[in-house]
Amino acid sequence: PAEDALLRASPVHIGLHSDVYETVKRQFVGSLSHHYAMLGLQDGADPAEVKRAYRKLASEYHPDKIVSKGLPDDFVEFAESKFREINEAYAAITKSR
Repeated sequence: PAEDALLRASPVHIGLHSDVYETVKRQFVGSLSHHYAMLGLQDGADPAEVKRAYRKLASEYHPDKIVSKGLPDDFVEFAESKFREINEAYAAITKSR
């Protein structure tokens, strides 16, 4: 806890924004918080909730579904990117269990 407090205060002392610590920590520390948030869940959600959220979002952003609706190419690209992120989040959570 003392080390965490020191690291949290360091960016401000060298003239950086206070959010720098959290940003760097997310990049280098294996936290699943981001993955749970991507699926719209709280940390530690039970496996059934994770699966339900994954299926809902995957269905909503599936590129084939978006293309079949005749939506613009920009949105198709966005949906493909979002679909990849959803799959990565689900894979990371299930792998950790």
